[in-house]
Amino acid sequence: MNWFEEAIEFDIYVGSKNPQVKEVTDYLFKDILKRIPIRNKARSKETLKLVLLNLWVAHHCGVPVYYSRNPNNYLPSRRYGMLHVKYNRLIPIVDTLEGMGLIRQKKGWFDREKNISRQTRMYATHDLIKIFTDITHDRYEVIEKLPPRETIQLKDDAKKLIDYGESDYTVNMRRNIYHYNNFIRQQDIRIELPDNCRVNIRFLKELIHSLLKEVVSINHVEIPYRNIVNHISSDTLSYHNNKNSILLYHNIPYYYYPYYITDIIDKTSSYIHNSILLYYILLYYISTMTNKVREIENRKDTEAAMSHKKMLTEFGINVLNCQLNYELLHRVFNNSTFDLGGRFFGAYHCGVGKKLRHHMKINGNATVELDYSALHIRMLYHMEGIDYRDDPYAVLCDREEEREMYKLVQLIAINTANDKKAIMAIRDQFRKKGIGYDLTDKSLGKLLEGFRQAHRPIAKYLNTGIGLTLQNLDSQITEAILMSLMKDGITCLPVHDSYIVEEAYKDLLMGKMTEAYEKVMDFQPVIG
Repeated sequence: MNWFEEAIEFDIYVGSKNPQVKEVTDYLFKDILKRIPIRNKARSKETLKLVLLNLWVAHHCGVPVYYSRNPNNYLPSRRYGMLHVKYNRLIPIVDTLEGMGLIRQKKGWFDREKNISRQTRMYATHDLIKIFTDITHDRYEVIEKLPPRETIQLKDDAKKLIDYGESDYTVNMRRNIYHYNNFIRQQDIRIELPDNCRVNIRFLKELIHSLLKEVVSINHVEIPYRNIVNHISSDTLSYHNNKNSILLYHNIPYYYYPYYITDIIDKTSSYIHNSILLYYILLYYISTMTNKVREIENRKDTEAAMSHKKMLTEFGINVLNCQLNYELLHRVFNNSTFDLGGRFFGAYHCGVGKKLRHHMKINGNATVELDYSALHIRMLYHMEGIDYRDDPYAVLCDREEEREMYKLVQLIAINTANDKKAIMAIRDQFRKKGIGYDLTDKSLGKLLEGFRQAHRPIAKYLNTGIGLTLQNLDSQITEAILMSLMKDGITCLPVHDSYIVEEAYKDLLMGKMTEAYEKVMDFQPVIG
């Protein structure tokens, strides 16, 4: 696999109050000041810290960082709070770091004939990694995820954030999200994955990334005992006679051992139960999981390998209980209008697969997830005044495994401008998800045509880009559900067209979903 293709995006919403990070930043900034003239030192130092934090995360994820060198992508906007990340601040600092031998870059490019582009990649050299290690001692609790300054975001058709005038509509939406985010901060939200849970490499990569940014943290973990024995030398283990246990003792390097460990490891068990310092757990996971990711990515059948799910135990993890630290939401509207898009994003659970979300707990209680069945297809029928209540995929699928294919086909078809673009997008998604199907234009075109024939009353909506209009409608529905349940003191976690609540509130959620849908669409929904 091309290593540069696996780069992570430069994240402006990270920060750190860690004194070691300040020390690294101050140390390097003094050297940079000797090399280039800087007018606003405070802002430039913040920009440098942002660069270092992104490089630190990327290093531990084993990938580069991609960022833009196009000045048009750095237009200032007070609304979104990115004034310190200016083109004329970021680029000189990055290029100076390269001149100092602390980073390497692979410049971006644009192929006009194929209309394909790649942004510039950067990554830390050994010298910068050594500075990180010498000053931070490879501690992992150095970064915090920051919420966006603006929770109501508007993008143009090039997906760039743009400014907008305030209205009662935007003020009310912002107020609702403000209250929801304050409410969600008070809730205990976890995901508890057992040993037989099946995950893929993409999930593990995102988990590594999220652990580093403290978007999630580890509450409880079980690691096969043999892995610990193999991972650290025997002289770092000591038997505690009274408790028949093994301790990580003082001859482990001090930077993995910031205070005396009183928790024990039961040597009679094959697992370690919540007994190792978080630093050590992260050290173990991030190193071993990153190596496993690289091993699989180096295979020839990379796409299939990345999507293939294995039991958690096959990745060296028996039980993983994570605290979800960042569950804040924001909304994104599209194409320069508040009539398109508007869905809710940001919370960690939104990027977790549905089967894994089954293991979520809210305030210590098991959860249930309800969704609107075939939401957008049914919405299109309802827009035509047709109360369609059948399974829209049953008429298309000969086998159950074909359902995912046709779900992707309909989702893409209502969001693209023509069949050619739809086929390209379907092919790309089939590859990413490891769906075994003939990817020729002819075969994928038959899937599109099959959908048209099976759903003639709404076929006119294909290739019209109506998907963003439907997203706007379902975002209105979501807002109504969240606000109504919050007034009753009930936590609800949205995932676009599905909603997670504690099991005790399943019937109440179903009632709220029905009420909100009827108000927007004048039809009763089908809830799964």
